[in-house]
Amino acid sequence: MIRKKATRKSRDKGSSSRLLSEPAAIMAPRLLFILSAVALCILGLVMVYSASSITAYNEFGDAAYYVKRQAIFLAVGIVLCVACSRIPYTVWCLPGVFITFWVITVVMLSLTAFGMGVSALGAERSIVIAGFNLQPAEFAKITVLIAVASIAQMRMNGMIGGQVLDMGAEHRKISLDELRLLQKLKTGCLLRAACELGCAAAGATDEDTLARARAYGEKLGLAFQIEDDILDIEGDAATLGKSIGKDAASEKSTFPSLLGLEECRELAAKLTEEAVDAIKPLDGHAFLVELARSLTGRTK
Repeated sequence: MIRKKATRKSRDKGSSSRLLSEPAAIMAPRLLFILSAVALCILGLVMVYSASSITAYNEFGDAAYYVKRQAIFLAVGIVLCVACSRIPYTVWCLPGVFITFWVITVVMLSLTAFGMGVSALGAERSIVIAGFNLQPAEFAKITVLIAVASIAQMRMNGMIGGQVLDMGAEHRKISLDELRLLQKLKTGCLLRAACELGCAAAGATDEDTLARARAYGEKLGLAFQIEDDILDIEGDAATLGKSIGKDAASEKSTFPSLLGLEECRELAAKLTEEAVDAIKPLDGHAFLVELARSLTGRTK
């Protein structure tokens, strides 16, 4: 038990030091956003008190009655924000999530349209459920944000998208499908682009050749990354020319952490042979075959 506590403390300390060591270009916008949100929350509470203190005192004998209620809602909102931030962004992009919020919005708008809403300033702006005023407009905003984020994510299909996924995967466990997508958009895209450029330089731009070149690059890129993950555990720092164990230190999900070393070796070999099979029908494939197989079991 003592050993676990010590490990957890060291991990927390490491996470804090990494956070503090972030470049100013990254931390400055984050801090500005956080400080702006805090300032707006404080301003909102002040405005609520200014607008409701007399009414609250006359009705409840407490001038800060409504401010206290808003403070409670604010605290609940912060907790929900933290909880939602722990959910992988890929979940929010699922069609089922958008449809759920869309249905809730439509139902709430329908209830207000049929006279079941609470009238405010001449319009039925909200409905009351279990003593809480729920505004359809707020659910509509969430629905629109999810839709826009999903569309943006659909367009984020290159190396930048892969880097975004990679940064979001630190300090949390991701699924094997997420990891494959991440590496497909990073190393896979890099090698695929190199293969496509080679085809363009050679004038081999027919669809079959390009498709085989893309398959070779993607399969080889994934195999290369798996080997790289293995070397980060078993490699020699002097041979590699870089430190090892960085993935474990940053608590990143890797192929060995999800599959185990032996299954990773089998998968890397399988992907290498799939890459080889993709370009075998092409003329002059001998070098590419040798290159692919030389990467399997590499030591650097």
